[in-house]
Amino acid sequence: MNSTGNKVWCFVIGNYGRCNIGDEMLLKQVIKEVSNSYRVRFSFYVPARDMEFVRTYHEELSDQITPIYMKNFKKMISSLASCKIIVVGGGGIWSGDTGFFAHFVPFISILGKILLKKVIFKSIGLYSTASSLDRFLVNLSIVFSDMCSVRDNESYQMLWKINRNKKATRTDDLSLPFIKSIDEGQATLLPKIIEYEKVRLLKEQGKLIVGISLRPRKDSLLNKRIVEEFSNALNTLSDRYEQKIHFLFFPFAKTPTRTDEEFIQRVINNLKYKEEATIVSHTNPIAWYRAVKELTDIFIGMRYHSIIFSFIAGKPVLSIPYEKKVVEFLKDYNRKNYPEVFPSEISESYIVDFIERYQEKSDQKQEAAPI
Repeated sequence: MNSTGNKVWCFVIGNYGRCNIGDEMLLKQVIKEVSNSYRVRFSFYVPARDMEFVRTYHEELSDQITPIYMKNFKKMISSLASCKIIVVGGGGIWSGDTGFFAHFVPFISILGKILLKKVIFKSIGLYSTASSLDRFLVNLSIVFSDMCSVRDNESYQMLWKINRNKKATRTDDLSLPFIKSIDEGQATLLPKIIEYEKVRLLKEQGKLIVGISLRPRKDSLLNKRIVEEFSNALNTLSDRYEQKIHFLFFPFAKTPTRTDEEFIQRVINNLKYKEEATIVSHTNPIAWYRAVKELTDIFIGMRYHSIIFSFIAGKPVLSIPYEKKVVEFLKDYNRKNYPEVFPSEISESYIVDFIERYQEKSDQKQEAAPI
């Protein structure tokens, strides 16, 4: 067993260290599952774009994670050589939004087998929107892997028959078991977002807290429409309910080309009452889930993991599916009654109607409360 001292090294490659809250939650579960599967103490090499990501997202795992700059190929190869296990995933690594370095992940897994490492694909997403070359290379690398699991039916159907029959299994997205394992009895010890107390006070004052996750698309005209419809809807609601609603924005990803926070800021710039909007700062993903659960009353989600967070937290959710995986998630978990509207069909009236139903209920509860 290759190790340094008492440590056994595991090489974990996925969309980690790229400033995405959902994916960083997946990394926590990967580390948990690998650590619980073997009677040895593991440390983890994780290729990353942001070398400071551990400090922001994984303070509690700082003694286990060693980031590797993804362009440092010499370090990548030496890390592969010194590890015992290579884990690919989880998450939707291959889709129409596949990043440049994701194209090389299959080659890394094949190189791992050449170096006689154990290679595991864990709860991956491989979608029809991915290029045919990516789908070919991923399937080829899975043929040579030791184990493989995929997180949804679409990904399963993208696998070659030989992989479906002999290698792959269906499993949940890794965020589900991780969130469910959080000890509610230790809630006071869980990390908080920086904005927690501010929003908690607004909630105590009787304001309806609406969580919102938006993500830009490749189509600039569609982005303009989304911004306009959301801006108009939030202004209408603020006027109609005399600023009794606060909008809590969750920018799940800070990708180089399409940043959620910049997209959200376009909406806020058009608001009449900008003080009625708060953007949540990036921090430990556990704190984000806690904010969704403890602070929001309802949620409007585009990002896949924003919908999962609010689903597990038991919040009414309006889903805006940008890919089939969101629709499949709602179907798999029997959430047929969760309203959904595609990005191209979003409208001011749809947003207003969804939020208004719960604001009216909130007003009725306040009127019925004893003085």
